[in-house]
Amino acid sequence: MKKIIKRRHRKIIDSFCGLPSESDRLECDKIHPLGAVIERHLHQFHRSNESLHLLKTLWPSVVGKKLSCYTKVTGISAETVSVTVANGTVRQELALNRINFLKAIQRIPGFYQIRKLRLIACI
Repeated sequence: MKKIIKRRHRKIIDSFCGLPSESDRLECDKIHPLGAVIERHLHQFHRSNESLHLLKTLWPSVVGKKLSCYTKVTGISAETVSVTVANGTVRQELALNRINFLKAIQRIPGFYQIRKLRLIACI
């Protein structure tokens, strides 16, 4: 009786939290060849480093030479480019022209999926 109650409670909690059910978890626990998983992650990491380097190189043409002196591209995730800015004034300037900068980034081959510009002000 005690085990059934615990299982029922666990199912309720899992469904509330959006976790997969126990039968789904058993399918997820299948062992994948470790080499293939590592290879996929290394390829993805290498591709993201190349993208970051390319965007850092082209950044002055995206925002202009004046703003590029006060900004630095610090990261790229799936749809977001993270940019560190020197102060709040530069951050405001980038925020006001965000749409234009995103369009310029999307014109670069391989960056069509970028939808957000994350601005981080260094004080």
